[in-house]
Amino acid sequence: MNIQDGLKLKPTFMIPYYGLKGVEIPNVLRDAFPKFLFEKGCRVGVEVGVNEGEYGIKLCEAGLKVYGIDPYVAYKAYKPAESYVSHYEQALKNLKGYDYTIIKKFSMDALADFEDESLDFVYIDGNHSLPYITADIFGWEPKLRKGGIMSGHDYAFVRGTREKETPKVYDGTHVKAAVDACAYIMRIEKLYVLGKRVSKKGVSRDQWRSWFWIK
Repeated sequence: MNIQDGLKLKPTFMIPYYGLKGVEIPNVLRDAFPKFLFEKGCRVGVEVGVNEGEYGIKLCEAGLKVYGIDPYVAYKAYKPAESYVSHYEQALKNLKGYDYTIIKKFSMDALADFEDESLDFVYIDGNHSLPYITADIFGWEPKLRKGGIMSGHDYAFVRGTREKETPKVYDGTHVKAAVDACAYIMRIEKLYVLGKRVSKKGVSRDQWRSWFWIK
């Protein structure tokens, strides 16, 4: 099974309030996703959340031009204060020579740098808590052309350690809740997830699955 073949699969899981709209594509890892993007005609896109540029390299190696959005600063609602200087410096080293431009801004601030319908794809892998992932999806969706691909990492729901103890601090992974809600509200035809939810012997899947839909 590859991602292109997976587009033909019928939905197998329910999205809350929306019905049977979710498609799991078995035996596919996210490392195959950049090639799929290129084969679907994508050439220019945005990666929200650069970190040290690990996935950005794979996107570029598939022939894609990428703008990476990452403020490289700590903030209370996300993580305890720490220096992100080393992450940024390592990203610059790792991405040197690739067609990758880092924009040191918060995701919502970077929206003004792109015209509506100017991007072929968006891959969201920044702050995974509900307020931020939802804002990223709604904020970047207008920047995608018709037929463009909205996507991201970590399709899961896991409460964070600090989130359990401190009111209004969100350090969990709420991606599944946000993506499902946005798919419902935006009336997405199909939501695709790479890999099966239940891992079985002989079946390949990432520990943290990626998701996408076609606008």
